[in-house]
Amino acid sequence: YVRTLYTPLDNDAFDQIRQVYSDMEHEAQEMLARSRTEKGQWDLRYSLDLRYGYQAYELTVPVERREIDDGSLPTIAERFHQQHNTIYGYNAPAEAIQLVNLRVTAIGRVGGKYISRKLEPNNRGLEQAVTTERDVFFRETGLTRCPIYNREMLPIDVSVPGPAVIQEPSSTIVVYPGQVAHSTEWGTIDLSLVEERHE
Repeated sequence: YVRTLYTPLDNDAFDQIRQVYSDMEHEAQEMLARSRTEKGQWDLRYSLDLRYGYQAYELTVPVERREIDDGSLPTIAERFHQQHNTIYGYNAPAEAIQLVNLRVTAIGRVGGKYISRKLEPNNRGLEQAVTTERDVFFRETGLTRCPIYNREMLPIDVSVPGPAVIQEPSSTIVVYPGQVAHSTEWGTIDLSLVEERHE
């Protein structure tokens, strides 16, 4: 998740930074909840895109959430100066630092418990999982009209022939021409090649 907040990185900026990060956290946690990973396996990682005021490029600098909560400007600034020196061979500690973007990476770790639970059967048909159609380019077929499936709406134990696209909040599965995707009772999607028959 990325949000632009173009402001000098100084003590006055931290109220805004905290508010934007809170909004991003809420959005990331909603996505993780939909992904069916256990809350104890969630991990949010934070970073800031920073630069010196006269530059036209940024460095992505990792930060801790507590550093944002505490307004730890010297710690974050020093990390930026060190990273700049490591990458470009110099830094300018006397220069003001410009904040450009805030970033949050949301991670939901999948363990054995997640795939050891069979899903309950549903009565939905495969056509009910189609949300739209879209032109997708494949090297084998060129531009091809493909159904777009909502993974959460897929019935259990059905096959989706390629070309097709299966989407969910945390990932996208492209089923190429000559492939078939099978939704299993364990909540996984198995991809396989279609066997060619010669008569």
